[in-house]
Amino acid sequence: VLPNNAPLTDTPLASGTVTGLTATITGLNPATDYDLYVKVNCGTTIGESFWSLRVDFTTGCAPITTPFFQNFDTTPVGSSANPSTPVCWSFLAPPYVDWDSGYGYTYQWTSYSSPHSFYITNNYDTSGDFILVGPETVDLGNGTMQLRFYAQGDWDGGNQLIVGTMSDPAQANTFTPIPNGTITLTGSFGEYEVEIPAGTNDYFAFKLDASSTYSNVYIDNVHYEPLPSCLGVQFGSLTATGVTDVQATLSWVSSSTNFDVEWGPINFTQGAGTLVSNVANNYVLNGLTQSTEYSYYVRSNCGVDGTS
Repeated sequence: VLPNNAPLTDTPLASGTVTGLTATITGLNPATDYDLYVKVNCGTTIGESFWSLRVDFTTGCAPITTPFFQNFDTTPVGSSANPSTPVCWSFLAPPYVDWDSGYGYTYQWTSYSSPHSFYITNNYDTSGDFILVGPETVDLGNGTMQLRFYAQGDWDGGNQLIVGTMSDPAQANTFTPIPNGTITLTGSFGEYEVEIPAGTNDYFAFKLDASSTYSNVYIDNVHYEPLPSCLGVQFGSLTATGVTDVQATLSWVSSSTNFDVEWGPINFTQGAGTLVSNVANNYVLNGLTQSTEYSYYVRSNCGVDGTS
């Protein structure tokens, strides 16, 4: 057994002599391509045959127990009929029939980090499931991990990506949405974080909300990583309610209890606004000017554990 495409003259990774037609090879790495050669040993009198033609094989995927990163950049570009997912990833969709069918594949024309991302579209299909499934883990960290990734929606935004977990990567009906894991996308790449809850499902997955025709999503730079010591604010959860001529109530979704708010004129440059530290959720912002548009940012403030 040799590394894939290695010369036959190289030192083998595994070799030996067996009696019979089967052999068990140990010590190989998961999800790795190898080459196998076999020859007949007829003893010292008759000698050995020539080596057989090369046989290629790939070892199976082992559950991942450590953080990892996938940017799709080394995965070959696919097509509407060829998903071309990274090793140990998979893509679920109804069978591709024609241009009305949805599909997903590694894509080279739009990405957060060049050259590739993973692209999903449903075209006219509003009833099918279109799901990018990550590699197998062990219980998805059982409450200790999160997903951090970049995603972009339609050019005018508004469509949604649903982050969830699965028990069977081949069965779309095992997809379970993560609470607060439905993300409304924009027409440019944004970074999102989704906390993976404790449970027994072994796969994370990204599902296109296909409730409307021609919904498009691009996914890039996926991190499977430990939860930070200071948990942040859910992306897309910020609201402003109870707005009057001089104040507004600012709210968001987070498991933290202490926050910093930076506010200023609409689309202000972050760092150039007014910072208010150590406030609670549902913060009442005063001192506004009537008939004026504003923006605000929020981060968790965890004291000695830093900020999100």
